Amino acid sequence: MAAATFSYTVWRNPADREDPVNLADLPDDVRAQLEIEPPWPLPDWLVQWRARMRYPLLGDAVRTTWTRGAEPRRSVEALAVEHLDYVVMNMSRDESTRDRSSGWMSLDELPADELYPEDLFPGGLISPGLAGPASSIERGVGIMVDGAPVPGVRLNSDPHVLGLGVDLGEKFLTVVIPREWLSLLRLEFSTRIPAAGA
Repeated sequence: MAAATFSYTVWRNPADREDPVNLADLPDDVRAQLEIEPPWPLPDWLVQWRARMRYPLLGDAVRTTWTRGAEPRRSVEALAVEHLDYVVMNMSRDESTRDRSSGWMSLDELPADELYPEDLFPGGLISPGLAGPASSIERGVGIMVDGAPVPGVRLNSDPHVLGLGVDLGEKFLTVVIPREWLSLLRLEFSTRIPAAGA
């Protein structure tokens, strides 16, 4: 399978990107490091990335996945759980610490007949969507794609993030958003057509 993943900057006040309300809540030492001019020239892309580090980022928030050649087809549920697991594992340690009360289980807590290699991810945990109760995946949820509701899945058991997934036939859309930003977002998605020669 192949995938394209997009990250987005959060603008609390998109009309004025210089408004201090848009800044991320960074530790003082990180903010100070971003204010220091590097002792050598940086490429333009890195200068732009450093400037964006001052603002909140929805890292790896939207992913499109498609099958290449004769690869076996996977379910939207499995891809949505995999995407959610990836985002959670890459969040800050304070946010991504999980215990059984939040739906995550250590491998030692599961009977051997419930362990499947495809369900495992680095860190020795099993995601709630595959190892947890079936109720952790809501099916038939309307997700707006190209202006119309499409039946999809919602992963709503994690206290820090919300996951969505849609089977679009030849491709899949999966989305993982930290809950703290949901009130600022309208979760609607559109197809991007690559520019000629891209």
